[in-house]
Amino acid sequence: MADFRLPASPDRTRELLDLLSRAMDGVLVPEDGRLTTAEREFIAAVSRDLREHGPDSLCVAGTEQDPDVQAWALAMNARIGAIGRTVTSFRRSGPMRTAAARDDWTA
Repeated sequence: MADFRLPASPDRTRELLDLLSRAMDGVLVPEDGRLTTAEREFIAAVSRDLREHGPDSLCVAGTEQDPDVQAWALAMNARIGAIGRTVTSFRRSGPMRTAAARDDWTA
């Protein structure tokens, strides 16, 4: 099981996700100094893993992420064929829990 993580600010996250999407299309990651070595290696490793393992993979955006980042994760899961295999949707029967309500969760 691979687990790739790279700390990034919200603005940087969007740029990295855009570059990851392009890498999935075969576009080379730019080596113009915009990315750190760690960021280039991250994008290369994730795109390679997603292409090789497609439907057996899962892209996750945490609850703290903006809706557009969560939408990107869902779109990437659809793109790699994970919907219906590693991602299953269901209709909630109760009220939605928000990130603000996490404080009252128990483990």
